[in-house]
Amino acid sequence: MQADDLSKYLKKLPEEVKAHLQLSDEIQLSGLSIQTKNYNFEQHEQLLADVQAFETTQAWLCFQQQPIAVKTEAGQLKLYDKRLNEVQFYDDHASLFKQFNLEHYGYLLYGELAKGDAALHIRQDGQAGWIVTTYAPTDNDSYLLESITQMAEFDEIGQPNYRVYWQFDPKTQRYCQAHAHFCGFL
Repeated sequence: MQADDLSKYLKKLPEEVKAHLQLSDEIQLSGLSIQTKNYNFEQHEQLLADVQAFETTQAWLCFQQQPIAVKTEAGQLKLYDKRLNEVQFYDDHASLFKQFNLEHYGYLLYGELAKGDAALHIRQDGQAGWIVTTYAPTDNDSYLLESITQMAEFDEIGQPNYRVYWQFDPKTQRYCQAHAHFCGFL
């Protein structure tokens, strides 16, 4: 069964069946573009510059010293720093990222950023570097897409929301999760 056939079938299911199967009402068809870039340990400053250039509207980042969360509200970037247990506001990405220095925060370990329908995912590569993956929607309908909300670490910012992409596996004859990425806080 192809993605569009399954999507139509799921929408026709009675509400009690959807509830029992824990299906989202918002299952859609979507395509996805994925690009990766590697950084080595000496490129930490370049990594932060590229993350800043993404101009996120919402993000969570985990540094050695502390996790932080960012959300755009009323045209300003709202930063919640759990270590300081306070909220700070910034007018632009340059002033926000200027404070993320090694002395106060340490190295960036991992994080996820969202801007519109695009997302950036940062993780360590296990070899003293990072892998940065960029996700962007495309017009092809090769995945089933649903949105899910996770438990929140940052109550002041909201609950993290993710887009989950499911792809048909012809070997097992079922849909398997292929990708997921952060899309903001609710």
